[in-house]
Amino acid sequence: MTETGWTLETAARPYVRKIALTRKNDGASFRTMEWRLFCENKDRARLMFVREFDKDSAGMSSVVMMAGSEKPVAFGTFPARIGTYEAWSGTIASEAMKSVLAASHLQMGEGTLMPDGKTDQSLFDIDTIGLESAWTKLVATCPAAPNPAVPSSTRAAIAPRSPTSAPAP
Repeated sequence: MTETGWTLETAARPYVRKIALTRKNDGASFRTMEWRLFCENKDRARLMFVREFDKDSAGMSSVVMMAGSEKPVAFGTFPARIGTYEAWSGTIASEAMKSVLAASHLQMGEGTLMPDGKTDQSLFDIDTIGLESAWTKLVATCPAAPNPAVPSSTRAAIAPRSPTSAPAP
């Protein structure tokens, strides 16, 4: 497998990105995979995994990402499919993100439930080179996490007023 380091992409919505190419089973062609890490707020990230899929493969697929022995990042049940690519998405809480950043490599697991009821599974590692520095730059631009103790409808009602917005006597 050939892979890039993790880099910060400064698009309209910035994200951290990694791309990898791996040889397909036929030995002659390659499969492209991409990881995109977005910050939803200072307490939560969203990881998108995009891969070429085998259109001849029948059955349900699943994807997980693990950082050591911590709870894996489980991606959604059904990926979005666009042409020969499928996109999986999952969230990572801030505590789990600390484990991801501390890991020297991440392990991806892919499984396909075959028509005969057996599961075809594969595991592979990706490195974390550049992830921590790119994430540190990205998280500096993240919005603050919402205060879960105060419902959003109440936050607007209790927001402090500026002296110029005081009600008229």
